[in-house]
Amino acid sequence: MKILQLNLIAFGPFTNEILDLSRGQEGLHIIYGLNEAGKSSALRAFRQLLYGIPERSSDDFRHPYGKMRIAGVLQGNDGSRLELVRRKGRVNTLRTGDDREPLDEAVLADLLGHVDGDVFATMFGIDHSDLIRGGEALMQGGGELGQALFSAGAGIADLQKIREALNSEAEALFTPAASKKPINETLKAIQTLQKQVRDIQLPGREWERRCEALQQAARHRDEIVRTLEKKASERHRLGRIREALPLASRRAAFMKECESYTDAVILPDDFGERRRELIADLRIAETARDRSARTLEAINRSMQGLTVSHRILEAADRIEQAHRELGSFQKAQSDRIQLETRRQVLHEEAMEILSGLGKDLTLDEVERLRLKKSEIIRIQRLGAQYERLTTRRQTGREDLEKLTRQIDLLTSKLEAMPEARAMDDIKSMLARAVKYEALEEQYAMEEADIQRSLAGLEASLNKQTLWSGTLEAQADLPLPAMETIDRMEADLQFAENRAARLRADLEASDALAVDIEGQIRELELEREVPTEEHLLAARNHRDTGWGLIRNLLETGKRPKEATDAFLPASKGREALVDAYEKAVQTADEISDRLRREADRVAKKAKLLAERETRERNRKRLSDNLTEAENALTKTLNAWKDMWSPLGISPLSPREMRAWVQNRRAMCEKYSDIQNRTRKAAILQARIDQERKALGQALAAVSERMEGITKTLTALIQRGRRLVDQNDSIRGKREALLRDIEQRTSRKKEMESRIEQIQKEFSRWEIQWAEAVRPLGLGSNALPEEANAIIEDLKDLFEKRKDTEILGTRIKGIDRDAAIFSQKVMHLARYVAPELQGLPVEQAVTELNGALTRARSALSEHRALKKQQQEEARRLKEAEASIADIRSRLDAMCEEAGCPDYANLKDAEERSMARRRLEAGVKDMEEHLLRLSAGSGIDGLLKEIEQVDPDGIDAQTARLSEEMEALETERSRLDQTIGEVKNELSRMDGSSRAADLAGETQTLMAGLEAQILAYARLRLASIALSRFIERYREAHQAPVLKQASRLFSQLTLGSFDGIRADLDTRGHPVLVGVRSGGKELVGVHGMSDGTADQLYLALRLASLQTYLDHNPAMPFIVDDIMIKFDDGRTAAALQVLADLSKRTQVIVFTHHRHLMDLADAAIDPSLLFKHTLQH
Repeated sequence: MKILQLNLIAFGPFTNEILDLSRGQEGLHIIYGLNEAGKSSALRAFRQLLYGIPERSSDDFRHPYGKMRIAGVLQGNDGSRLELVRRKGRVNTLRTGDDREPLDEAVLADLLGHVDGDVFATMFGIDHSDLIRGGEALMQGGGELGQALFSAGAGIADLQKIREALNSEAEALFTPAASKKPINETLKAIQTLQKQVRDIQLPGREWERRCEALQQAARHRDEIVRTLEKKASERHRLGRIREALPLASRRAAFMKECESYTDAVILPDDFGERRRELIADLRIAETARDRSARTLEAINRSMQGLTVSHRILEAADRIEQAHRELGSFQKAQSDRIQLETRRQVLHEEAMEILSGLGKDLTLDEVERLRLKKSEIIRIQRLGAQYERLTTRRQTGREDLEKLTRQIDLLTSKLEAMPEARAMDDIKSMLARAVKYEALEEQYAMEEADIQRSLAGLEASLNKQTLWSGTLEAQADLPLPAMETIDRMEADLQFAENRAARLRADLEASDALAVDIEGQIRELELEREVPTEEHLLAARNHRDTGWGLIRNLLETGKRPKEATDAFLPASKGREALVDAYEKAVQTADEISDRLRREADRVAKKAKLLAERETRERNRKRLSDNLTEAENALTKTLNAWKDMWSPLGISPLSPREMRAWVQNRRAMCEKYSDIQNRTRKAAILQARIDQERKALGQALAAVSERMEGITKTLTALIQRGRRLVDQNDSIRGKREALLRDIEQRTSRKKEMESRIEQIQKEFSRWEIQWAEAVRPLGLGSNALPEEANAIIEDLKDLFEKRKDTEILGTRIKGIDRDAAIFSQKVMHLARYVAPELQGLPVEQAVTELNGALTRARSALSEHRALKKQQQEEARRLKEAEASIADIRSRLDAMCEEAGCPDYANLKDAEERSMARRRLEAGVKDMEEHLLRLSAGSGIDGLLKEIEQVDPDGIDAQTARLSEEMEALETERSRLDQTIGEVKNELSRMDGSSRAADLAGETQTLMAGLEAQILAYARLRLASIALSRFIERYREAHQAPVLKQASRLFSQLTLGSFDGIRADLDTRGHPVLVGVRSGGKELVGVHGMSDGTADQLYLALRLASLQTYLDHNPAMPFIVDDIMIKFDDGRTAAALQVLADLSKRTQVIVFTHHRHLMDLADAAIDPSLLFKHTLQH
């Protein structure tokens, strides 16, 4: 994109100031202005034309906001043009070139390549402060390479300060070893509170039991993790061996095949190419040798057949001279015939003129008719004087008649025109009324705007929901404060979130309870799982039976109720014994099953305990949910009660906040309308006063006022028309009087002039009669007749002279022809006697042909001689080349160990085969070495020998299954650990624990904000560092190459350039290379000015790299060379001129000497200068 024109229509100190930037393909434009000439305003205008005038502008000190305008003409990279105007405002600030219609910002954005204002300001502009900050940042950063490249590429001079600020702000929040930083202090306080809560909540055995269970589960989990790592290591080892098996086989095959090529010589990589080139060169040299031999033979034959006439060649100059003169001879003969004819015609024409004059004379006698020169001049002068006098007399008479008619017409117009009246009072009234004319228009616009605003408010009020009424009533509504709405919204949000969270927890608890119930049911369906209670009941049943038997043995009696309870269907002793044995078996069986099915027993016991815990937790959640829903209902009722004074049913707090804001905005607008209405009424009263006074003044001059609009503007217009009409009448009368007076004076002058002309005409008639008497004419003859006779006499004497000249030329031609014939015959007798009898023209032609043939034969002989020498040289070179090539082929045969170069191809193929096999062995060994896990190739091969290849997949599958089982067990332990931790966290403590928990939550809330701030700062710092590094990797090579050249140019060769080096910590940094390349200078070793020039070189190099892949954008420079000496300033200008071949460069400066340096240093076709004046 290129800026073709900037028109500061009304901006800053400028009014209609135009900067034409269209010259040159792109161009270096230097804009010069003295202090307070508006340079800063013009600089701001460039950006604000493209991206808008800010809402608070400092450039309104001459033009008010509503009048501020910047216009411009832009040219896209495709040659398209865009004319635009930018006005000050909030919407539709971009307008078409005629400022009549809005222009879509997207059109301008497309032309700008969607480069936003911030990017344009940083990447495509640089001022002196940017340059200084960039140089200081380079020195502060020690020339750190990535930062320097990114800072210059993005145009961010303070990048080092930004990075330091990010780190400082982050470290102010937290550092690992600190204790006084906010996050460190908060973490320490939370840890202290949590310890106090634990100490208060779980003082007894329950805490110890659960902690012991948690530790046991953690130890079991750690053991499983170690086992998993061992099995994973074994599976990885088998995987390496499986991957290495085919590689080891291929390696062995390659090594076996290599044994058949041990005698093959390893030849260089280019051996085959050299062999083919030498064979081809040998064939070419042999062909060239044979061709040169044949050509030499043909040249010798041609030289023997040539004959050269040396006599003809010796007389070459004379023959060529005769041939050149032959043309003149032939032309002279042709001209003689024409000259003779022309002389005869002239003679006849001269005699015809004599006959026309009525003179019976010969040409030799006409001299007596010749007039003197003075006589001819006198006749011509009197003829011209006659024409002038006749014209002057006729023109004077016509002008006199015209002036008479004009005077009569002007007099009648003056008599018909009315007299002018005195209008001084009307003018004074108009001068005072004009001051209020704009106020009347302003009043009309204000009144219309008030009505529109009022109608808009009424329409908005009618569209409002929840409440209806007038604007006046709306102003008295007791609207709640925004803070109250915010508080109620927070309360409602808290209550709703708490109830929703408890419902979700309750649903999750119910789902988990159903899952536990399902697992218990699944265990019971598989087979009833015995429990300790079952064993205790079986053992009690067994002991009851033994008591009955013992009582029977000791007393011989059986208690009926106890026996019936133990064995309701038994009647005898045998049944009691059998029942006892069965009870013993049942108790033993349950005991055995408890031992055998310990896992199932433990699982069921755990599930039963979890079911009990879930039931208690569900009751607690249900009670909390009821409490939360009651609190939500109470908060909702309070929300509705808050709006009851307004008589409306409220919506959500967010919607009611917007509703209240809308109402308050409408009230503010209504109040503003009332204030504007009062001001408009005051303005109307002033306007009416002036209108009445002006109307009375118009009535005083007896003007008819009927049908005239009673507005002040209409009265002013009417008054102005009256004043203009009266002034027009007065002016016209004065003009008519002046015209009558001027024409009357001119009429008198014209009458005197006509009388003088008549006197001059009488004197002319006397002189004319005397002058034409030698021509035989009377005094009544006209000048045209005298001039015709003079012309005839002149023509007669010219023809007589021409006839004499032609006769002289004909005699000269005859003399020259005789001399040329004699010279040709003499030449023919010397070189070709056989041509003496021929005509002159033919003899010369034959001599010239003989000369041409002799020269051709001589030239051909010389060319053949030269060719003979050249071919002899080529033959010698070809033979030498053949000997050299054969010598080199012999050396290659010796290198390859073969007797003849015909065998070189086979040796080359064996060398390639051996090289390929050895490369294959090396490739396999590299793969095997990567798979050896540090044991080396031999160690890996030993491992392969110790493993059965066919059993690897089975072992791997088995390991995978075992690891999967272990992973399942680890997941189960993780769940158990999590549940125990949750149980510990949910255990209730005393009220002190609740207070401590509340304090902990408050600290956690504050900690969250601190951690988010710390994370943002750290992430920003890390992202910036990584982006800088990626930018360095992507742009280091092209940018450093350009910047090195520019830095050398900017420092006038004091530095050869720059390059990347490593500092003591191994970090890449920029260093300067002194002239000769023997000394490296770090950024800390450079002067401030040199550091500034280094930063400028990096900025310009980054910009050129950007232009390699993106459309051009203007580059704007503001007085960056203030501290440069003249030499480096000229160098910087030359660098900018080179850049201007790719993109438009605009330089602002206060310094006149910069213009002089630019004139001396820059090609005029690239430099364009402008001066700001306001």
